[in-house]
Amino acid sequence: MNLKALATTVFAAMAFVSPLTASAKTVTLEVVTAIEEPDCQSGTKSAQKIVIDTATREVESSHMTGTTTILGCEFSSINDRFVVEGLVQDGNGFRFNVVGRTATVASLGLGGDIDYQLNVAFDTNRKVVTVSGKHDGYPTYYVKLNGQMIYQFDQTNLTALLGELEINMPTKTTAY
Repeated sequence: MNLKALATTVFAAMAFVSPLTASAKTVTLEVVTAIEEPDCQSGTKSAQKIVIDTATREVESSHMTGTTTILGCEFSSINDRFVVEGLVQDGNGFRFNVVGRTATVASLGLGGDIDYQLNVAFDTNRKVVTVSGKHDGYPTYYVKLNGQMIYQFDQTNLTALLGELEINMPTKTTAY
């Protein structure tokens, strides 16, 4: 299965029913990190789903993390932090930050965390959302808005985990 198909499968598996998903004015933002083949640790490492009710300005976040297998031993994710923070409202809309971080015990002391910070701004008058941010150069990052891919970054190399969010995501404004 190619990585795009895997990311689509992960997004589908994260589907859940909540009070916000029942609203007609919801927007879903999804962020997936995945290590690509031929890396021996290929697969989804994290997936964060943010459901936004644009009428009430309520925001819900859920996430899942993958595992890492080294020499036949499977390590669960640790050092996780997946949050939505800094919600600010004004007359034309609202904005918030999406933060994601994960690592495994195998990477502690040997490498950095997989992490990202996104800035999300809704203009409820124009019915557009603007997403920008930064992330590590490894692994691959996917961002979807209402099921449509709005950003993809293909991983560089493992040493890019040692940096501090060195990749700037271009600003993307999309109608919702």
